Amino acid sequence: MRAHEYLKRWSATGVLALVLGGLSATGAAAQRSKPADPTSATPVRLSDAVYEEESVGLTMRLPEGVKITRNPQSTQRILIETLDMSWIGTLEVILTRNEAETIAAVTDRALETSRGTGDSSRQRVREFKERYRKALRIGDKDAEQFAVELSMETRDGVMREVRVYTIFNPTPGTFVIYGVRGDGVRADEIIALTQASAETFRFRDPAAVAQELQQGVDATVKALARLKAEDYRRMIVPETWYRVYRKDDRGEREVAYYRFREDIGPRGLVGESPDPARFVPAEKEEGLLVSQTARFLVAGDTAEDAFVSEVESLAWMSFDRQREIWSTRQVMYEKVRGGYNVLSRSSISGTRQGGRIDLFVNVPDGSGGSSTFTTPDAYVSQAEQHLLYRILNPGREGSYVMYNFRPQTADIKRRTEIIKPMAGNADRFTVESRLDPAQPPTIKTISGKGEIVRMVSAEGHITEPSDPARLAQLWKARGLPTGEIKPIADLTRPQP
Repeated sequence: MRAHEYLKRWSATGVLALVLGGLSATGAAAQRSKPADPTSATPVRLSDAVYEEESVGLTMRLPEGVKITRNPQSTQRILIETLDMSWIGTLEVILTRNEAETIAAVTDRALETSRGTGDSSRQRVREFKERYRKALRIGDKDAEQFAVELSMETRDGVMREVRVYTIFNPTPGTFVIYGVRGDGVRADEIIALTQASAETFRFRDPAAVAQELQQGVDATVKALARLKAEDYRRMIVPETWYRVYRKDDRGEREVAYYRFREDIGPRGLVGESPDPARFVPAEKEEGLLVSQTARFLVAGDTAEDAFVSEVESLAWMSFDRQREIWSTRQVMYEKVRGGYNVLSRSSISGTRQGGRIDLFVNVPDGSGGSSTFTTPDAYVSQAEQHLLYRILNPGREGSYVMYNFRPQTADIKRRTEIIKPMAGNADRFTVESRLDPAQPPTIKTISGKGEIVRMVSAEGHITEPSDPARLAQLWKARGLPTGEIKPIADLTRPQP
């Protein structure tokens, strides 16, 4: 059985769900005298990024080269996938009514449950072997960990699998289970990386974490509440260009370029027919107006192997922050002889009145629809996002928590921004920007005025200010499109 089969078989009814189902059952306790923990010489590399699960005050580091997604079955469960698909992991937070429940009892049931496959109709366990079970002290918390190996009959033959679980009890009645399952051929390696990752688990008082979160929200609310029309007029920068690239053993490789324009203008400019002569009174209201055009490469970095995606967006917000409207259009192109063919088109638009957002989506297959959202405190509008560091008390350090709508995922997400002075440079600040607690942060350098000087994403993409002439030179040297595919960010024409 190939490694990727582990991903195909993972589901809410898999082994983790069986562990959860066993929490309220009364199973026989597993034997405690077991073989010793194996010693593996396999090198383990952990990511520098820290994952947070605030509901239990948890921070942890994961092995390098993994993707983290939240399971829609539960807001407290994450799925961890390796790029080579050799193993998967899950993190589950369980609240029980029995505050006297012990780690040993939960581990007993988890161990007993791990003998199953989670898919009895397709698999049958031929052999079960317990590698080890041990009590741990990690940080200031007690834990138990065990590893088992199974040999299972499947429709495709016999498959070997290793399963490793670490169980914590950070507060009475609360259990955190970190489970990893993967290719039994790589059992020692998977055990070693799970052990190394589990050793980084640290728990804080959830109440203290919640208090810090609220302090960040309050700081953002305070920064937004002081803004008036004259502040937005003073902040705007007419035009900025950015280059996005990455470095590898072949040198610098182009990824994308962006152009932002900021202005004060009427609401009616964001619409199907932005003709000022036809605006109704409501469309004549002035507010903050921000446009973005971008061209970026998808699934490659050369003219021959990359698709080209182009994005055009326009956002408007009233000066009292009570109304906004935005529209984003995206076109994907494929390189062909003599030019480019359109692969897909999509668009998303939205309006906000007070705390209500109405969203409209049109996707490539012709489907789409509408949705409604309610904005939380510390909501940052689409137009304000590009001015963010000019808004957040520029020239001072601070920790901010806010919420904004993400067109990429069509929902509202929390965002944290931690701003600190840069050592040795009074006019530079370092920002740790985290758009999702399940993903590593982007590290940014900003000026004392809140202007972005440099960004480095978790994927290693570097973003820096640039200009059209420089971008045209770089893209042309790579054989990448610099001319007009559609009327968007054309580097070969003077910019109006």
